[in-house]
Amino acid sequence: MASVQSMLTDRLGVNVEGAFRYNDGLYNGFQKFRPILYDANAVYQSKLPHKMKLDLMAGIGGETLIFYNEYINCNNSTGACRSFTNDTHFLLHGGGGLRYDFWRRFFIRPEAHYNYVIDNFEFHSHNLFRVGASIGYTFGSN
Repeated sequence: MASVQSMLTDRLGVNVEGAFRYNDGLYNGFQKFRPILYDANAVYQSKLPHKMKLDLMAGIGGETLIFYNEYINCNNSTGACRSFTNDTHFLLHGGGGLRYDFWRRFFIRPEAHYNYVIDNFEFHSHNLFRVGASIGYTFGSN
């Protein structure tokens, strides 16, 4: 996962992030796939005591699913060959994290994200949850 966040005022800002699965997943026990998620968000940042901040975000984005085939498909008219197919869906994103400035301008932020994928017919659910932690550096004023 990678993200960039810019605070426009003391409390409001914007965030752009992307995440992908490093290793192939296995869908329904036979189909290899890899999801890629990306979104742009509005951010509300609440200052808490003792070097802590609460980041809350909501926005829109997309999900690209790459499904890997066992066989290579070739287009006879162009000669192009591919061993995968892909599909992209619109998504709604909400998330939050608790940022702690631990040394100078460096911070760690445990976080949780929820995505609702619109028209997600490949999977049994439209809901995606992701949890993790970010380590980052603050540029500019803190």
